[in-house]
Amino acid sequence: KLYTLGDVPDDDKIALIIEWLRMQEFHSFYQTSELAFQFHGARDITAQASGIMAIELSHNLGEYIIWFKPELIKSIDWAGNQDKAIQTAEDGTVRLSPRKSFAKYTEEIKNTSAEWSDSEISSAIKLREDLIQIINKKAGEIRKLNELLKAAYDELDTFSFTISHDLRTPLSAIKNYTEIILED
Repeated sequence: KLYTLGDVPDDDKIALIIEWLRMQEFHSFYQTSELAFQFHGARDITAQASGIMAIELSHNLGEYIIWFKPELIKSIDWAGNQDKAIQTAEDGTVRLSPRKSFAKYTEEIKNTSAEWSDSEISSAIKLREDLIQIINKKAGEIRKLNELLKAAYDELDTFSFTISHDLRTPLSAIKNYTEIILED
């Protein structure tokens, strides 16, 4: 079951992100501020999910808590266009040469989000640890209840065997008497 809160991608896109997360080689925690560069299926959802932070509760069941960060278009000012510094000679060789112009060049960086802060990361990791501890505690309680249920089932089985045996003797006698009466 999927629960969402806030401005998030639609359920189908979240399902794709979960599938992708399950194939990754991370253990329990993942974060990036450049999701579209790492998962090409996220290129059309950068408005809501340019960055994600995910904690894994169960890999086998595909249970995750995921936070999303929207795209944050950054502008970086350079002293001249860096691409113009590369020149190709007539013979096809590439030469680096000093720029002739240091006019301000602004580059726009897209498909990225704000970086995840240390406090956000540590809070997510702590939340995962707390949830895993609660899940393990509940699993222990369920194991104990299962053992009690098994013992109660064994007692019920013994009781039903005793009752059927105790009822079988008088019922056999009643059956025998009715057969005698029917014959007479």
